[in-house]
Parts: sequence; structure tokens; C-alpha cells
Amino acid sequence: MSKQDKHSTENQVASVISLPGYEIKDVLGKGGMAVVYLAVQKSIGRQVALKILAPDHTDDSFTERFLREARIVSSLAHPNIITIYDAGVHQGCHFMAMEYVPGKNLRDARDMLNRKHKIAIIKQIAQALDYAGHKGYIHRDIKPENILLHEDGRAILTDFGIARSLDTTQGLTITGKVIGTPYYMSPEQTKGLGVDHRSDIYSLGIVLFQALAGYVPYDGPSLVAIGIKHLSDPIPELPPGMDIFQPIINICLSKDPAHRYQTAGEFLKALNQISEADIDFLDAKFAANKKAGKNYRAKTISTNSNQIKAGLKSKTNSPSKSQKKKEPAQEFNYDVTSSDDYKRLGRRKRTLALLVMLIILAGLGYLKQDFLLQSWQTYIAPEINQYLKQTTLQENEQDNAINNPEPSPVIPPAQIGDSIQTEKAIADLVLPLNANIEMINQLTLSNRKSLQDNPTNKIAKKHLEQIAQWYVFQTGAAIESHDHSGARLFIAQANDTLPAAFIPQKLLQLDNQLLRHEAIQGHMQRATEYIKSGALTSPKTNNAVAELQAVLSIDPSYTFARDKLNEITKYYFSNAKSHQASARPHEALASIELGLTVDKSHTGLLQLKQSIQQIIQQQERLMSILIQAEAQFQAGKVILPKEGSATYLYKQVLREQKDNKNAQAGLFKAEDYVIKQIQTAIWKKKFPIAEKILKAALNEFPGSTRLDQVHNKFITEQSANAPRITHLLVSDQPFATLLSEQHTLSVTPTIHLGFTYTNLSKDTTALTLQLESVTENQMIIKKKLLVSEATGEQKITIQHPVATFIPGQYRVSISLNSKTLINKNFEIRAR
Repeated sequence: MSKQDKHSTENQVASVISLPGYEIKDVLGKGGMAVVYLAVQKSIGRQVALKILAPDHTDDSFTERFLREARIVSSLAHPNIITIYDAGVHQGCHFMAMEYVPGKNLRDARDMLNRKHKIAIIKQIAQALDYAGHKGYIHRDIKPENILLHEDGRAILTDFGIARSLDTTQGLTITGKVIGTPYYMSPEQTKGLGVDHRSDIYSLGIVLFQALAGYVPYDGPSLVAIGIKHLSDPIPELPPGMDIFQPIINICLSKDPAHRYQTAGEFLKALNQISEADIDFLDAKFAANKKAGKNYRAKTISTNSNQIKAGLKSKTNSPSKSQKKKEPAQEFNYDVTSSDDYKRLGRRKRTLALLVMLIILAGLGYLKQDFLLQSWQTYIAPEINQYLKQTTLQENEQDNAINNPEPSPVIPPAQIGDSIQTEKAIADLVLPLNANIEMINQLTLSNRKSLQDNPTNKIAKKHLEQIAQWYVFQTGAAIESHDHSGARLFIAQANDTLPAAFIPQKLLQLDNQLLRHEAIQGHMQRATEYIKSGALTSPKTNNAVAELQAVLSIDPSYTFARDKLNEITKYYFSNAKSHQASARPHEALASIELGLTVDKSHTGLLQLKQSIQQIIQQQERLMSILIQAEAQFQAGKVILPKEGSATYLYKQVLREQKDNKNAQAGLFKAEDYVIKQIQTAIWKKKFPIAEKILKAALNEFPGSTRLDQVHNKFITEQSANAPRITHLLVSDQPFATLLSEQHTLSVTPTIHLGFTYTNLSKDTTALTLQLESVTENQMIIKKKLLVSEATGEQKITIQHPVATFIPGQYRVSISLNSKTLINKNFEIRAR
């Protein structure tokens, strides 16, 4: 790429930055927050990769992440981890000088490496992760682009831009924020949860799968779809022949971190248990497969070859999962001597050897041709003719059993003229119409020599013309009886023995028809084999659909091929409907796309595709809402604020999809969380807080039995723990104990009061005492009473403000914060 093609941001940085001690030479690349330049450290003339924070990423968050990368990597001294030479800030420009690695990254070099080399690279990265893990660091962005391949053979892990320490409690990434590369992110990282070093093991497991299979295990039309697959899809199987690695993949890609390798060292140990001989054999086998045109890939929509065959050979529905039996993948047979083609070739060689022998005998007997011809007709020809008929019959039966499992298309024989006239013309020859090919060859050679000796020899010309018609008749008859090998032999013999001027046009027409039929037969045979092996639409050119479409390009009216294509289309349509019924829309969409490669105008597939795409879009939108709800839940915003809380978002999902299990589970979790909050507030006797939460919860979860129970408990506990005055005594005389009995008071200037109380504040509590005349409807005294204990008793004396308390009805009351705790009526009588 020329300098003119670099991004403007990179050019601006290179043009204005001048770091003391460094000379910038070129742009190596641009990452998420920085530009990397090739530079020379002037003091020692060393090439370095100079990483400079981009001007549009100089906020505090990116700056802290940039500096944190420098601190982390500088503390990790390992041959498979990038080395930091220097880092700092110059005139507001953050820079980091690191080891320059000449070479490509694993993503760019992947197609040039064999599996043995790829596995060796992954082992080195596992060593680096094991070292970093023991140091307490997580990389969090393991992917092929961050694995550099040094010219000295080392694999080097780089880009620690989002790495962090396990000891960090406050990182740059809050819970609920997803950081990483979706194709390689662990389930817990996808959900934005806290991660540890086992997340890196998951990501390296994805890299291993891709290195072995050539593609990532989880893919989809969007980042959200990929994330959903990481969270919910089963672990895919490696292509056939890689079974030795499947247990390692299963452990690395476990959804539960507790079920993975607990250290990268354990992962490395598992890889080391696979011998290099096994890996060499695997590479050799796949190289042979590639050369042979085989391209095995992991199981796709349907993994059982019997299921595929059943789906194509019958019009019934596919069997249920319980009826399917998993079969081992068939290995490619490299022994060509056991093939039917090889056996037929042997039989043909023996037949040709016999023909050569007969030609030699014919040459030796040329001078005695009249005598030998008579002996041939009488004794030899019938025996050889019988032998050839038996041999041909056996070959035809075997060929038909192998090549024609289904009825083969009939190519109509060429119009070869009136057969009666042809028979009459041939009858003029010495040989009858049913003469064998060896006798015809002998006559051809004899007449050719006669014609060479005398170019005007009319008899020789007539005989050669009649022999040509004999070839036309025999070739047409062989084609009509489906003896294609015999027809090919007649055509080849005619072309080899007859002069070019005597090759009839009708024979050329038959040759073209035979070529078309042989091509159709070859395509149909391969299509049948691909259907049996499950290769319906892939690999790209070696599949059943490609072969059947090739047949139709030769003969558009060939209904058998068209019917097979329709069956394949119906199979994918049925498969898509099954996935739709099982709530697997992405798998359904994959089946639809495969079906449309067969018939792009299939109405059912197009309508189903539109429906499935709407479902996927809804799922992605709902998944986005669920992720927001989980983030709100983690932030403690469960029911408040009313709009935007976790409960509000879960209900929003259920309004669109009432049976969404994730939203239902989220609501139950939210209700459980709120109930525990209320119970905690009641236990701590924080009744106002409990009452506030309870009120909001009852509004969000109406009809909840569990909340009703908590509500009843709240009322009971609040009542039992409310401030109370349990006893009040009024007297006109001083009393020693509050246990004295209440009696009628006499006229007196002084009234003595006493009361017992409980559940007041441990600190000073201000109570309000009121004394009023009921008879005169007049307030006499209102005063504050200070109580300094939570439970106890209090005695006070009340002096009439003017004179004495006259006879009549009176009421005394004590309240707290305008709430009456107790009131009592008493009477004063005249003495």
C-alpha cells in the first residue's frame, strides 16, 4: 500500500510527531486506539515497532488503557510475549517502543501453514498464557491477528490493550460492557461478566478449532447472532479424521469455565499428548484428500448420511432424533485395484489382446484368405463369437449393477436407414449380419489393401461402404440395448480401421449421442455417490447439485435429474421448517440458503426466508434488550427508576414475546432480589425503607403470592416494633408505683401522671402531652416530654396554670410525631 493510501489520521501523526531518539520510517498498521510505525532507535540503530496513541483517542480512558498495556507487558518477560523497550509521553504524545517482529500474523499466514505448524504455534501461545496467568494477567483478546510469527520460528503474543490483572477490583471495563472480538470471545465475556484466565483458554480453543478445520466454530449474520451462538449453541464437531483433537476442543469450549482446562499449562499438556506422528499422518491424509478432490468439513445441518439418503429417496418426513444413529465417517479408499473401473479395464485389456492376436493371424493368412475364410466361418468364428457374447453379457450385467442404480436415460439410436436395405447390402458380403468384429476387421484390412493397390477398385469401395454401414448398425443396436462400452468399441474400431473417407456421417452422429450419454451417465453416477456421502451442495464444485445441474445443461429435458434437484430442494425446505419448529432460526436460515442455491425461485423457501429473517431480527433486538436488562440488574436498578429498570426491560421483552424464557427468568430473579431487600430492611428495623420498596414492588408484581407474604410480615413486624405507651396512671396524690389502681380524682391544683413506654429511640425522644377539659371543650396544658431511653417509665406533675382543676370530665393524651400513642379520660369530683 502506498503512502497516499494510508488513513488521514496516520498521515497526520507521522507528519507532526517527532520523538527524540527515534526516526519514523513507515506505517505498520492501525489498531483500535493507536497507530504502529516502523522506526529506528537512533542510539543503537535498532528497528522497533513504535506504537503511538492516535490523536482522536487521547481521552482519559484510552490513555489509561494505553499506559496499562505498557505496564503489563513490561512486567512479562517471556520469549512468546512481545517485549517493551520504552514508553512515555512527549509533548502530550503517548508512545511505546516495542520489539519489531518481521513476519506475518497467524491470520494472514494461516493458509500457508500445515496443521503441524499451526499446532506448534498454539502450543507456544499456551506457554505464554500459562506464564501470564501465573503472573495474574488476562489477555482478553486472543485471536489470530494478535499472534505474530517471527522469522526465527517464535510465535509472539501481542496487543495487551484490553488486558487486566486478576487483582484489579476497579478496571477500565465495568460489568455489562462487552470488550473483545466476538468470534473468539468466551460466553462470560460475551455477557459482559467478570472473566479470568479461563476466558483466554476458551479463546485459544477457538483459534485451535479454526487452525484444524479452516473456519471458526461459531458464525452468524451479525455480531449479536455470533454472541448468541457462543452462549447457547452446542460445541461443533471437527471435520472427519480429526477425532483425536475433539476431546481437547470439548474441554476448551465448555460454556462453564469450571469445566475447561483450569490453566493454559493443562491445555498445553493435553496437546503434547498428541504425537507428532499423528499430526504428520493427519496432514498427509488431508493433503491426499485435497489432491483427490475431497474436502471434508465438519457436520453441518444434517450429519447422518443415512438421514440424507432417506430424505432424498423417499418423500416421507425425516426420522426423529431418537431414530437417528450416528455413523462413523467413511475413510477415502486409496486402493484403486479394488475399484470396479479397474476391474473393467482389466477385462477390456484382455479383449484387446485377443483382437491383436486375431489381427496377426489374419495377416499371416492373407495369402490363403479363401481357405482360411472358409475355416473361419465353419469352425473358429462361432466359438469366438460365443465367447465374446458371454464376456460382453457379464460385463453389461456388472456395469448395470454398478453404474445404473436408477434407470438410465435412453438415448434413441440414430436413424440408420432402412434396416432391411442395410441387411441386404451387408448380405452381399461373405460374412453375415451377425459377424463378429474381428472378422469385419480382417475384411476391412483386406479391402483397404486392395484399394491401396488399385484406387479404382469398385468392389473394395463397395465392401468398405457396406462395412461402414455394418458399424452404424452395430453401434446403433448397442446404444439401444444400453451396451455403451460395446458401442464405444465399435466406434473406436471403425475410426481405427476404416479410411477417413468411408466414415459415415451417421456414425459421427451416433458418436456425439454416445458422448452426451456417457457424460450424463458420469454426472449421474457422481451425483448418486455425493448424495450417499451427504455432499449435496458442498464442496463448491464436488457436490450432487453441481453434477445434476451439469446433466440439465447437457439435456434440459432429463427429468430424472430435475426430480432429484426437486427432492434436494424439498429436503432443505423440510429441514428449515424443522429448525423453525425447534426455535433454531439461524439453522433454519442456513438450510434455506442451501435450498436456494438449488432453486433460487422456490416460492416456499423465499417466503420462509422472509419469515425467518424477521424472527432473527426480533431475537437480536430482544437479546439486546435482555443484555441491557442484565446490566441494569447488576447496577442495582431492579425496579427503580420505573422506566429503564431491569424489571421494565424484562416486561418489554415479554410484551413482544410472551414465552421468552430469559425474560421470564429475569422477572423471577428481579422479584426474588426485591423480596430479599425488603426482608433485610425489616430485619434491620428500617421500616420506612422497607415500606418504600414494598410499595414499588407491589406495583411491579401485582398478584405475587410471595410479595403478599412479605407484606403481611412487614405489617406484623412494624406493629410489634412501633413506639407504644403501655400504661397511663392519673392521680390527685403522689404515688410510689404505676401499679396503683386508677380512682376518681378530687378537686386539686395538682395532677400526678405516670406512664410506661417501649420501642422508643435509644436517643432522646420528644413526646407531646396534652390535658384538656372535655366538659368545657378547652385545652388546659400542652407540653413536651423528653424521654431518654427506648423502654422505661416516666412520672410527671402537672400544676394548674391558674388555680385548681374544678369538677368535670378531662382527657389526657401522649403523642409522638402527631401520632397518638395513648389517651385516657378521667373525672374530677367535688370533695
